[in-house]
Amino acid sequence: MNRAVVPALLAACAGVADVWAVVALGGAFAGVVTGNLVTAGHALAVAEPARLLPPAVAVAGFVVGVALWSLLRRRWPTAVSVPLVAELVVLVVLAVAWPLAPGATLPLLAGAALAMGGQSSVAQLLGQSTTYMTGTLTGAVSDLATGDGRRW
Repeated sequence: MNRAVVPALLAACAGVADVWAVVALGGAFAGVVTGNLVTAGHALAVAEPARLLPPAVAVAGFVVGVALWSLLRRRWPTAVSVPLVAELVVLVVLAVAWPLAPGATLPLLAGAALAMGGQSSVAQLLGQSTTYMTGTLTGAVSDLATGDGRRW
């Protein structure tokens, strides 16, 4: 497969996951940490602390996803298929669970963010960058999880 196709497909998957998260899972992004920081800042500015929970859950899920996939990457340093299949499995489980548990928005959001954190870790392996805080958080968590912080 063309190396340009994989990042494009990953970006499309992330876009779908983010639209789903924002529209149906409480207004936070599954994979855009910067957007979640903006959302949290808005919740603070309008003094609505309850609106802090979805972005906090999303960022926490993203961090766990980056850490897990980065640790797995240490075991299989060049593997791309295995972590992407794992991401697909997580997303399929979430898609099946969503209509069965429509009130479980925060656990579904956490799962989607976990998958997007994993995807960001794979994107880093492929030499693709992500933007703003998302890329910074991906690199920092990956380095912390694997002990590769020497490059900082």
